[in-house]
Amino acid sequence: MEKHNIAQALAAQADGPLKDAADAWQQTQHTMEQVKSGVERSIALILALLSGLLCAISASAVISDVSHFPAVDWSLFAFYAGLGGVCAWFTHVQWRSFRGQR
Repeated sequence: MEKHNIAQALAAQADGPLKDAADAWQQTQHTMEQVKSGVERSIALILALLSGLLCAISASAVISDVSHFPAVDWSLFAFYAGLGGVCAWFTHVQWRSFRGQR
């Protein structure tokens, strides 16, 4: 019984360094993928928050313009309405990226 265990131990040591190196490489790659994913998600969250804030500012500018209806500056109104739409779309895209959806 003891010879069988020693033979198994010697066989395991024969491919040990190469197998250990391959396992370490795979673990390192997995860890780097997780870190990369975490960084990408953090950046997506920051961009979603900033674009959401810009969308809210644009919406408040549009509402403020509409409240002065007879004297509306239509070019400024159109600019803020377009900016709000683009920011809303970008916020949606970044939020999906933050949640891990593509």
